[in-house]
Amino acid sequence: MASTCRSRGPHREWPNVSSPFPWLDVTAIDRCGTEFTVDTASIALGPAPGIAVQDLALSEVHTPAECYLPSGGSTPALVQVSAHPASAGAKVTLHASLGVFDNASGTVELVLQNAGGNAHTQSFFVPDKVGTVTITASAKGASATPLIIAIADPPSFTAPTTTLARGVGYTATVSTAGNLDSCLTEEVIAGASTVTLLEPDLGVLNGSVSVREVPMSCTAMERVRFEVRFGAGALDGSALTLRCFDTFGRGTSMTFAVQPLPPPPSP
Repeated sequence: MASTCRSRGPHREWPNVSSPFPWLDVTAIDRCGTEFTVDTASIALGPAPGIAVQDLALSEVHTPAECYLPSGGSTPALVQVSAHPASAGAKVTLHASLGVFDNASGTVELVLQNAGGNAHTQSFFVPDKVGTVTITASAKGASATPLIIAIADPPSFTAPTTTLARGVGYTATVSTAGNLDSCLTEEVIAGASTVTLLEPDLGVLNGSVSVREVPMSCTAMERVRFEVRFGAGALDGSALTLRCFDTFGRGTSMTFAVQPLPPPPSP
């Protein structure tokens, strides 16, 4: 006996649920081709809560591109975290052994966002004291290779004395845990003194000269040595100022004066 298919009326009912997620219908089709929704499941879109974070990596950017940061917070670094695109939505924790992030703390929790081919997040970092900072990133058991950045004070001069006898060479040294850029001389009486760069061996210094290392390195203290000499005929009041600057423009100076001649003997 042939079967007769009759309309069953509306076969779709919106579920009476309150959910922030989309839902899927479980549908049955009878032999007459009529669909019946027999169940509804609410499905959260995006990464599963237990998904592993893959390819977690750290990098940082600051200007100028250097292997160190200046102390005092004048130049923040942008710390960037990247991971496999499937890691989007996962929380990542940044920690710095010194200094602070955007939230004025040494630890900040961020969320990896989908960003054109990978998962990405970032935070500014500002050093708060001299030393070496180690920045780490961790997310769901994964860890990135830490960033290790030197934090350096401005350069500084040392010299055994700043009052110099005529005709005698004296050594002065400028040093920094960062990198030096340039040095210059300023004389009170032109021609009364001579400054020679001993290390690096650049000869007599006239005006300004670059002392930048190529390639630059932050693995050891950088030092530049000078010989400062006043001529035998230098007049009383002759003086010389040495100035040096690091690659962030921070400067230091030291002023040298000729030793006054003794007064003439009384008649």
